[in-house]
Amino acid sequence: MLQAVTERLSAQNPGDLRGLFLTGSWAAGSGGPHSDIDLLLLTRHPLRTSERRAVTEMLLGLSGWSGHRASYPEVAARRPIELTVLTITEPLPALPAPRLDYQFGEWARTELLAGELPAPREDPDVLVLLAAAQQAHQRLLGARLDELLRPVPEAELRAAARALAPDLRTELAGDERNVLLTLARILVTVETGRIVSKEVAAALAAPRLSASARAVLERASAEYLGTERADPNAGWAFAEETAAELIALLSPAASRPRPDAV
Repeated sequence: MLQAVTERLSAQNPGDLRGLFLTGSWAAGSGGPHSDIDLLLLTRHPLRTSERRAVTEMLLGLSGWSGHRASYPEVAARRPIELTVLTITEPLPALPAPRLDYQFGEWARTELLAGELPAPREDPDVLVLLAAAQQAHQRLLGARLDELLRPVPEAELRAAARALAPDLRTELAGDERNVLLTLARILVTVETGRIVSKEVAAALAAPRLSASARAVLERASAEYLGTERADPNAGWAFAEETAAELIALLSPAASRPRPDAV
């Protein structure tokens, strides 16, 4: 799948491609059975409408998600792809504003199949995504990442990570495992300035939670790693309380550097 995406993006050259990178858990060597294939595409120009359509159609034909078994069973056995596109106008510019030019993800399959195309938008996750890519990535096409982007300052990374938490909480219902693990990772980033894998973040955050919340977060980590089979009928009792406890730890009074968590 990764080879197919790389070959097709190379042939399409959307936005005048400057670099394509594998990021996320697979680049860091911690990919699990539920891990997305995270890709970062840096371009010289924003994608044209025709390029957005071509990239979207290509990804819809390759990507999928096990959570689509009920609505799109034909893609349920595929690995999900998340492709983020950022426009970089010159080598080593000041860090880009938190603006995505394009982002494909399986959460939007219904809208994409209906003809909607991912549009540019402001998103504080941009700096977190770039910092994670700079920490662990594999170059697939184009220039090296350090030839294209300056390092993300730690203070800006911490602030951007903290800004993500409120919106994440609103997405909890139906995506409990991913949201809780992402909140745990945000907590570690805010406190240490580092981006760690979801299972490491869960292990660091769980001891600081109440017994019920700790059990929920540990279940989320086990399902993510595939050491515990997801039970669609089990429900996520105390998921809301777990999210609330993680977010409470992000408050300025609660969050301070923890050397043992690096």
